[in-house]
Amino acid sequence: MARTATERRTVAALPRLPKPGILRTLCGPIRLLLTEFCIPDIAPRRHVIALLCAAYYKPDSDTVCHHDETPFTPEEQEAVRSATPDEIEEAGRQQDRYVEYVHTWLDAPDALDDFLAPFLDRLPEVSVGDAVDIMNNDERAEFQRLLDAVTEPFRPFAPDTF
Repeated sequence: MARTATERRTVAALPRLPKPGILRTLCGPIRLLLTEFCIPDIAPRRHVIALLCAAYYKPDSDTVCHHDETPFTPEEQEAVRSATPDEIEEAGRQQDRYVEYVHTWLDAPDALDDFLAPFLDRLPEVSVGDAVDIMNNDERAEFQRLLDAVTEPFRPFAPDTF
């Protein structure tokens, strides 16, 4: 019960996601510069985190743009350049959680099949309702979690959501 080809194409059409943890690799040098020049701590700015989450680095032109490849405005570029290590780390954490969500969503149908198989094997007549009847409370909770993951519509990335 894998995802359909249409569902997989939908995910494939998503903006290119960075590898998990890639934004945090920038934090060491930035933190060193901030410490070296004694710049005071700045509270994380949500709009900067949102821009970092929406940024896509184009190595061919060494520029940063939105996922739809429209260039950042000068104001957006300045905001991204002024990002603190905490803002970069938070954007990285959000993107890591989203990548994990995508993988979980794609794998949910197979995980549900794998979860149900032992219960269905114990029944003389295959029925999901009967399988639920022989589950304990923890197993029912896991079944419900997996069922929700399978039936949940796909959610695109949005800052502060993941």
